[in-house]
Amino acid sequence: MGMSETEWSLVPECAGVADISCGGYACVARKHDNTAYAWGHSGYGGDASSVDLTDIVDISCGGRACVARKSDKSVVVWGDAGYGGDARVPFFSDCSLSTRDQLRGAMNKHTC
Repeated sequence: MGMSETEWSLVPECAGVADISCGGYACVARKHDNTAYAWGHSGYGGDASSVDLTDIVDISCGGRACVARKSDKSVVVWGDAGYGGDARVPFFSDCSLSTRDQLRGAMNKHTC
């Protein structure tokens, strides 16, 4: 069963991109100005409109969710809530994650 065109966002222009991470259904790009944007399937990380993607220093996408670390070491997540994409879940609060591997590991295990 295919997905409708309305579930997908288009790939944005990549000018000024410092880093890109892609998961199973979505990608996120961090720009040199430390802002980030996502694209792909809206339910699996392609729609980041519910989170603040400013002051971003690292990014990672997994199978159905994405995560970004801010310069103050706080973490924002978005995507499928069943796969780490629910920012309201307390296991992502007060994280001191410093590397992409730690970000990806926390997202995949749903813990810091």
